[in-house]
Amino acid sequence: MPCVGTLRISGYDEDLVITVKDIARRAGVSLGTVDRVLHNRGKVAPDTEARVREAVKSLSYTPNIHARNLSQGRVFVITVLIPQLESDGGYWAEPYRGIQRAFARLNMSNLEVRTSFFNRYNEQSFADCLDSIFGACDDVLAPDGLLVAPVVSIDSQRTLAAHIAQHNIASVAFDSRLHGTDVPFVGQDPRQGGRVAGRLARLMRDGGSSVASVTLGRVDVHLQERANAFREYWAEISSGDIHDLSLLDGSEEEYRDELVTRLSEIGADLGAVFMTNASADLLAQAVAIIGIRRHIPVIGYDLLAQNAQLLREGRIDAIISQRPETQGYEAAHMLARHLAFGTDMDAEILMPVEIVLPENVDSFSSDR
Repeated sequence: MPCVGTLRISGYDEDLVITVKDIARRAGVSLGTVDRVLHNRGKVAPDTEARVREAVKSLSYTPNIHARNLSQGRVFVITVLIPQLESDGGYWAEPYRGIQRAFARLNMSNLEVRTSFFNRYNEQSFADCLDSIFGACDDVLAPDGLLVAPVVSIDSQRTLAAHIAQHNIASVAFDSRLHGTDVPFVGQDPRQGGRVAGRLARLMRDGGSSVASVTLGRVDVHLQERANAFREYWAEISSGDIHDLSLLDGSEEEYRDELVTRLSEIGADLGAVFMTNASADLLAQAVAIIGIRRHIPVIGYDLLAQNAQLLREGRIDAIISQRPETQGYEAAHMLARHLAFGTDMDAEILMPVEIVLPENVDSFSSDR
């Protein structure tokens, strides 16, 4: 898959624009009065100014930078930096679908979207994408905005943060925070997710005094945070062993085979297993290969199609959903409105920790 693609979005949703006429109508004053209040020109009676400012606040008005940029022919360039969509069992297609839906709904004629795909298990792939985005460009050619899933090492995150600061690029991180920065974040609190998984393991365990957490790859900070929170919770409520299975980067087959080996070493004492990412299907395959007669509860992440089917079949016992499509939508919508309309961006938009069981899997919407 090529590192960079381009999508041009045409048109825009005029219903999203609040005008000074709306403010004047809400406050019951003339357009001239609104103009004087907004631009601090001339004297306005205190009670009148208060009415205008209250109307501005209630309507969430911001100056229509978008319309002004349209008249000046300004085009905003947003780069989406995301793992290859087929990785993690196809997980990344979910937030990408939300990103596309947000841009299509905004329908802005002065927006150009470029997408860079990287191999999340290859740090050089991420570095190559950064070079393609920033390496040969100055401030004029750098993107105006960046949507990024920074599921890479802390060192790579620091390199990305330096580029953002150097070019002063409006940015939003989704799925994982860009650590050490104040870049807005859309996603789930990984520690909450890990502790919820620990509680589920406690409730579902049926025999076996130990538990295990499985993390694929060793550079993904937010997955490690989930695993750490899971282990901390278990240490608080049980004296049983906690096995941390952090697997080296590899293919799906290599992960599955290593899981078979590592879980077999734990043996019959295993009470429950938590997969920190969307690849719970690999964990279910490994448990089936081992052939332990007693049922071992499997807790995973993200309601991908294959995970939903395994839930129905009873081969996975619970899935924690973090609404990846909604993450992508909210991140793209917030960044595009900030660039086009000058709206403030939230410091964070947190997704709920939702528990999906075989009994309620079919009631969840397609936004997993």
